[in-house]
Amino acid sequence: IRYHQFESLSGRIEASFSCMGYHWQLYLWPHGYHTDPSTYDSDEELEDEAGEGMVSIYIRQNGTSSSNVISWNNIDIGFSVKDSDGREVVNTVSKYDYNKLAIGEDNFALRKTLLDALIDGTLYIEVRYCMINKS
Repeated sequence: IRYHQFESLSGRIEASFSCMGYHWQLYLWPHGYHTDPSTYDSDEELEDEAGEGMVSIYIRQNGTSSSNVISWNNIDIGFSVKDSDGREVVNTVSKYDYNKLAIGEDNFALRKTLLDALIDGTLYIEVRYCMINKS
């Protein structure tokens, strides 16, 4: 996912994409967010929970068809950022949580780390997921 002019972005930034037949919504707060983003429609309702200088990221699956919905108890989501030299500067894996509509990281990365990794002003975030066979 690309975020052009990342340094000037604020509030909640949303991006939609499809991968392997599933539709996703990615939420990014360049200055951190506050509470579970999947339960709010606007940033005005949020209270500061992200650490000082942190960027927050969450993802949720879009769609209502029960045949095409991934159970969160069967998935781990990873987020990665590389700098212009291809060096990974952020790498996280978010574990599932039965009680949430979205999964991600309150304190994904220091904003300064991401600003230093911009490529021509654009932040590139790789999103990956792994299906887990829990028996």
